[in-house]
Amino acid sequence: MKTSYDLHIIDQGSVCLLQSGSPAGAEWIALHLDPDALRWAGRTVIEPRYLQDLVDGARLEGLTVVVQ
Repeated sequence: MKTSYDLHIIDQGSVCLLQSGSPAGAEWIALHLDPDALRWAGRTVIEPRYLQDLVDGARLEGLTVVVQ
């Protein structure tokens, strides 16, 4: 299934869940996030305080980011 985004973030309030939606998104995650980062349900757990920097950085590199 083809997605229309590279990164998908679900904001749960106390944590955010990040997953790739494309090969470019998966590559970006591999290059920019610690490989030992906490994972849950196939997604990377991100603290909300880091969310904006993560989104801004990905978008600066041309990725499409969806935040819900």
